[in-house]
Amino acid sequence: MVGKSTFLTVIMLFPLNFISAMAMDMYIPSIPDLLVLWPDKALWVQGSLGIFILAVGLGQIVVGPLSDALGRLKIIYSGFFLYISASVLTALSPSAEWLVGARFIQGMGRVVVWLQPMRLFAISMKVSVVHR
Repeated sequence: MVGKSTFLTVIMLFPLNFISAMAMDMYIPSIPDLLVLWPDKALWVQGSLGIFILAVGLGQIVVGPLSDALGRLKIIYSGFFLYISASVLTALSPSAEWLVGARFIQGMGRVVVWLQPMRLFAISMKVSVVHR
């Protein structure tokens, strides 16, 4: 049986998965508009997708041990702040170069917002409940 505190934890962490998915779901349809905005920077705009995915991959290597050392809740709060800040920077990027940098930071923040709630959920639940 799942306790009340575990249920509240799941309810609070559940929206983070939806927020983190917006980084790709809202960005991909905007690429044609970005190519109109910066027609000579097509490779930069397209490369921002690869940079984002690279940051997500590298972030998993960094965030796991960091959350074990500093605590998961601190990492979730700081990662959420990083993700939101990078999302605003992505939206307000003055150039394609800024966009690529902001997408890298956004990818690092997405790892925390996406991965840490799942880890926290798995830890808070009993192993038999998670694997059912």
